[in-house]
Amino acid sequence: MWDDLQRIWTVDLLGCSVGQFLGALAALAAGFFGRSIVLWLLGRLLKLAERRSATALEKMDDVLIHAATAPAGWGVLLLGLYSAFRILPLPQEPIDLLGLLNLVGKGVSILLLVWFVIRLSDRLFDVWADHRADQAGPADRQAIPVIRTVVRVFLILVGGAFILQNLGYSVGSLLAGLGLGGVAVALAAKDTLSNVFGAIVIFWDRPFRLGDWVALGGVEGTVEEVNLRTTRIRTFDHSLVTVPNASLTTANVVNWSRMNRRKFEVTVGLTVQTSPEQVEQAVEGIRALIEGAEDLHHDGHAVNLFRFGESSLDIEVVVHTVATDFVGHRKAKERFLLAVMRTLRAMGLSLAFPTRTVHVETGFGIRGSGFGEKK
Repeated sequence: MWDDLQRIWTVDLLGCSVGQFLGALAALAAGFFGRSIVLWLLGRLLKLAERRSATALEKMDDVLIHAATAPAGWGVLLLGLYSAFRILPLPQEPIDLLGLLNLVGKGVSILLLVWFVIRLSDRLFDVWADHRADQAGPADRQAIPVIRTVVRVFLILVGGAFILQNLGYSVGSLLAGLGLGGVAVALAAKDTLSNVFGAIVIFWDRPFRLGDWVALGGVEGTVEEVNLRTTRIRTFDHSLVTVPNASLTTANVVNWSRMNRRKFEVTVGLTVQTSPEQVEQAVEGIRALIEGAEDLHHDGHAVNLFRFGESSLDIEVVVHTVATDFVGHRKAKERFLLAVMRTLRAMGLSLAFPTRTVHVETGFGIRGSGFGEKK
């Protein structure tokens, strides 16, 4: 019986023995089975790590496990497939399939390693974003996706270079050969590179953040997104404007969200019949309103008789609101104007309106005077 098994084991089947064929199938099955075991074990470890992940340092356990899960599973499966091919008698003529298999194995190993590092960096950026979002101060959330993209591209390029190096290509010679072509590409991609450098300037100088109300390049609205090439701004009529980052390096950027106070000016016109004492009383009353209001700054204001108008005595008021947003500023201004109206009414004073006195002259002189016409 043993002799019969040995004869069956050595029977040629499609260029290989039955034993080799069965061994290859066993290696392939071991790869699938091992992948299931590895994924199950890493899943259990991930659940245990998530239960104790309270601080940023403790989160590193589930970050590493989560990053390694998919590459480790595919690594075990591909290892079984590689072992299956190594068991089979691969021909070396006219093509050295064994050598090719070894090169592919090295390339796939580097690819899995690069995949693991990319997943690890993505998870680290997620932890960074969560950590910055939990801080009391405003976070630079627009920088995180851009830096994530740059790191990912860099890792892909480095991994590609390692793969080419292991496949037998000289990366140094390849880079030298691409030198002149790189100059041509740089000239063709001049605008794109300018936008990328513009994004770097934005993240370095930080003239605005996501959600800020800005005015730049003739566009005014709220910053929604900043990426490597453009900045997207949502205007107040809800249209989306895309501004190239290169233009932001030379444009004047006004960040209204960083105002610590917001000014408004108003002219209060009293009737020309108002006495100087009453004007002084009105000025002092308006100043008292400003100094007693909680939504107005008590310093930096100005309330003065400004000029003699055509039909009014004009008091100019310059004041700053505590609220800097549009709605809060308007509400504070409305409350102040209503308080001014009530104060003047309590003093017995009236706001002036434009008037004009017309004198009609005939051949015998002035026939009428004091005829007023309201406009």
